[in-house]
Amino acid sequence: MAYLIGSDSSGNGNHWTANNLDQTDIVDDAPTENFCTFNPLHTSSNITLSNGNLRQEASGTNAWFSTGTTIGMSSGKWYAEYTPLRNTSGFKYWMIGVDTDMSTATLYYTGIDSSGYGYFANNGQIYNNGAVGAYGVTYGVGDVVGIAFDADNGTLTYYVNGASQGTAFSSMPDGTYFFVGSIHAANGDIRGEFNFGQQPFKYDPPS
Repeated sequence: MAYLIGSDSSGNGNHWTANNLDQTDIVDDAPTENFCTFNPLHTSSNITLSNGNLRQEASGTNAWFSTGTTIGMSSGKWYAEYTPLRNTSGFKYWMIGVDTDMSTATLYYTGIDSSGYGYFANNGQIYNNGAVGAYGVTYGVGDVVGIAFDADNGTLTYYVNGASQGTAFSSMPDGTYFFVGSIHAANGDIRGEFNFGQQPFKYDPPS
């Protein structure tokens, strides 16, 4: 169904002028289509959210900050894609993953304690409870990082531009997990964006 952005359906002519919106920004709302977004209540104060709370940005602060999401995952299989969009500091400081403790995750990066699991862009390593393990390729601006979380079997797998990096974590404990995006401005400007299915995925989710 086609929509005219900002048009008034009441017939009173109270139309709005769209600003930086097009048809691809419109997502049907239905009881069976409740899409996840970043959660402003689980967002570090130094992060700005935009684009329907799908984009996060930080600037001028030499520290890690994170944003959790709105829908918790305690069972089933889940997939999302994260795309780094901008980085003026020269450092690939994105850490993408899942976490059960938003109070800690928003203060640092996911993976700094036992509740979080992250994949670091700058070195391709994975982090949990502060421990580091060799894992996959590095990633940066324009790459698409797929995240497949199997809550039933406790596994987390990442994909970079459609290529599986293998199982990053297994035997993850039961709990309610949230997707997390962690960014470090490094005295520059950095941003990234999640897609939870509001728009077509860049790459097919794993079966």
